[in-house]
Amino acid sequence: YIAVSGTEVLAGDGIIFANRLAWRGIPAYLDIFPGMWHGFEQHSEGCGSGEELWQAGTALSHAGDFVRQMTALKTSGNGNVPRGGQRTPRTNVYYPHPDNV
Repeated sequence: YIAVSGTEVLAGDGIIFANRLAWRGIPAYLDIFPGMWHGFEQHSEGCGSGEELWQAGTALSHAGDFVRQMTALKTSGNGNVPRGGQRTPRTNVYYPHPDNV
């Protein structure tokens, strides 16, 4: 699982990395959050605003989901995570609502 801001200088590196993983058959999930900054996931509490930063909460939740899914796959089979036939990462782009709701 890789979460990147759509506007940071390192976004391209994260996108390329996810594509290279998927091309090799390694399960890759990519979430892109336009308008966020590098390391936004560390600020789920809202940067002191008192309101949760939903983008960070979403990224952290998806990271946990990914770890649980891969662990379940690994423990249910022969100890290896199965390689998929999908050659592109599963990608979601999360745009903030214009009214911030």
